[in-house]
Amino acid sequence: MARRTSLTEKVIKDLEKHIMQTTSIRIACGCAGVPVSTYFFWLKQAQEIADGEEDESLLTKEEILCWNYWIALR
Repeated sequence: MARRTSLTEKVIKDLEKHIMQTTSIRIACGCAGVPVSTYFFWLKQAQEIADGEEDESLLTKEEILCWNYWIALR
């Protein structure tokens, strides 16, 4: 399985599906084809956006997806 490093809506759906099926982020990331370090990078990025450290008008599409994913996790 190819490793994914770009956040897309499909990757988010795959992660959500696998996270719901297991209690291990490592296993869920492996099943979704996402490196664990990338997963935590996305979460850190989303947390920074949520904390207001980023200007929302300057966000990339991937950063907006991170932020939306972070909101969904809350």
